[in-house]
Amino acid sequence: MKLETIGDINPFSRFDPDLAERLNKLAESPLVSETNSEGRKNNSGVVSLDKIVFEPSKLNELQYFNNSLSGLKGRGWKRHARPVEVMTVLFDYLTKGDSSKYAVLAKSMLSGKGEWISAAFKKTSNFLEFALDPENLVWNNNAYVINGSSLVSSEIKRFDIGNKSSGSWIDLGEFPDDLVAYLYGLKFKDLPKEMQEGSKRAQLLFREDWWPVGRGYVSNYYLRAYCSSWASRGVRP
Repeated sequence: MKLETIGDINPFSRFDPDLAERLNKLAESPLVSETNSEGRKNNSGVVSLDKIVFEPSKLNELQYFNNSLSGLKGRGWKRHARPVEVMTVLFDYLTKGDSSKYAVLAKSMLSGKGEWISAAFKKTSNFLEFALDPENLVWNNNAYVINGSSLVSSEIKRFDIGNKSSGSWIDLGEFPDDLVAYLYGLKFKDLPKEMQEGSKRAQLLFREDWWPVGRGYVSNYYLRAYCSSWASRGVRP
């Protein structure tokens, strides 16, 4: 089926348990606490990737979010990668280059079409709402709608972003530290320069209704809840 509205055109072993510890040391962050069942560090936002297996190659064709999710489950994966999981891989690659054990995976993420992320954004008043692992957002009549009475997700968080406008690119550094750490795993000041500045810097774009998030395209580090379709890659926690 031809997609009327498209997103941006933009081998791997199980990951080691030491990555989160190394990232915490690099960030010099004292906010490290116990890890929950999903691997998230409760305060810092940095995750351990020791139990996360990424699909080796993306399905490099543009798909609606719901089609991508059902397709990856059919291939034996559980969900898309969460923002902080992707950014943890990219952080390691940006700081170590080809010596990073995640170099091949990171290069795959940064090539070809942008990829769906296991998240959705919605701006409500002065808050940006963030849904992790949304399940029932479906493409219908040129928009994403909730299939059911309410959005199904593993959690929803709200971040106070003041009077920032929806529908416009906003540099990541303009957002509060708790939001940045939740999405990217570190405070903005601790992110690699490639994410902080330049034409490929990290930015956010969101709407005033629930919309699934994509990352890309090519080497960009932004998160965008605006396009209808992105490439697909699954993970298994």
